[in-house]
Amino acid sequence: MIRAFPLVSEVVIRYHVRGHIESVSNRKSPVATLLCGASRWEGISKQKEIKMKKIILLAVTLGACFGAYAQGSIHYIIPNGIRAYTQKPTSIAVKTLDPWGEMLTGFLFYTGPDPNVFRLDHFMDGIGLRTFLVREKDVLDLNAIQTEKFNELYYGHDYTFKEGESFYMGVYTGSAPRTSEGLYETPLYGWALLSNDTGEITLKDSALGYAGYEGGIIVGTSTLVPEPGTWALWALGVALISCARHRKS
Repeated sequence: MIRAFPLVSEVVIRYHVRGHIESVSNRKSPVATLLCGASRWEGISKQKEIKMKKIILLAVTLGACFGAYAQGSIHYIIPNGIRAYTQKPTSIAVKTLDPWGEMLTGFLFYTGPDPNVFRLDHFMDGIGLRTFLVREKDVLDLNAIQTEKFNELYYGHDYTFKEGESFYMGVYTGSAPRTSEGLYETPLYGWALLSNDTGEITLKDSALGYAGYEGGIIVGTSTLVPEPGTWALWALGVALISCARHRKS
């Protein structure tokens, strides 16, 4: 009588969460040993793959933080960054990034015979600033300034704002020195909501913040816009996490 001997007899493979593999067999054959070894190697490989993914995600996160710090992209709103002085005419003071302490710059509007026409002038202009006519929800950033997206206001010029009319002015300043192109190495982006109240310009609301060299601010809000490089690092991290979850599922 011919008896058929199976190559692997009563082999049970149990895969644990820890990645260990146990093989229980009544008869240990070379093939069973080989299968157990292959399964164990597969578990170790999966562990290494998971660890590698974690290392990559950690590296991307640290790289984003370091890149943001190196590029000056640590964002923050400056408390009371833009404020008004109530003497006549009303003067709008703007804080600057001064390495020796707080330094103010700003602007004011002089009222002429016509209560709807105002002349823009300097106020405490130690470092200087640039101002623009903007609208709510506009993004005031370096690209908008360089491409002349908004109408810039100039000192010594007259501008018309009808009585009872509210308008937004974008503010761009920073720390000295300013480059020949009128740009700041460490800039501040902000906005001021102004109104012509019976022939006097008054400040209704404002925000001023630091968002990096190429960052910006959304007019009418306290939302700062990160630099493009910061967005790219964040997007890479999200893509890697999504890919890892997709492969796991």
